[in-house]
Amino acid sequence: MDLEKYLKVTETMDHDHPMIRSVVNCISGERSSRRDVLTRLFYCVRDGCRYNMYKGSWDLKDYRASKVLQEGEGFCIQKSVLLAAMARAAGIPSRFILAAIRNHKTPPEVVRAMGNNLFFPHIYDEFYIENRWVKAAPTFDKYLCQRINAPTVEFSGEHDAILPPLDFEGLLYVEYVEDFGTFEDIPWEFILQTLPRFYDENYFAWQASLNPGIDWQTVGIDITRSRKI
Repeated sequence: MDLEKYLKVTETMDHDHPMIRSVVNCISGERSSRRDVLTRLFYCVRDGCRYNMYKGSWDLKDYRASKVLQEGEGFCIQKSVLLAAMARAAGIPSRFILAAIRNHKTPPEVVRAMGNNLFFPHIYDEFYIENRWVKAAPTFDKYLCQRINAPTVEFSGEHDAILPPLDFEGLLYVEYVEDFGTFEDIPWEFILQTLPRFYDENYFAWQASLNPGIDWQTVGIDITRSRKI
């Protein structure tokens, strides 16, 4: 297996940045195993980089790991990019899993704006450690989980750790709807081409209200192909 491509610096995975190197060096320590390092990095990103769904951007530069680290908040893609980049800086091969998920605890006003409680793109991480791939989703920080009465994702570096299906009351929480496979970097063009499958014109109107002056054609999205209401 060619693991070198999962260690490369890319447009978003700028783990050669001094700020990322510095943080990883501080977290790693001198005698830590790779699993221990990966576990510490996971919790650093899960809780140290707060979840903010409104940090989503239509500019790929806003997904650069060093920028996410500097801003200290992001949504699923940005947090996963940061964790994967930090892992690569520690010499741990990392890649992304692209999916569509349904979040049954999405606030009603967001459901109305989006047209549903479906989130695409959703990205989480996979790491090659001790001769196998292990999944981890650093999406929601513990402070958010406390507010919404939902379990945090706990990661040991040994077992898969993805978003849980139920909250603490046994009600539906996160449902994985569709898996699009693994990628060594953000599959930006594929995401732009696929978005209209999941959302109607109301979603793009809402996004336009959050991003005044946005030109969907310039971004690369054909909203005429959006899902019909």
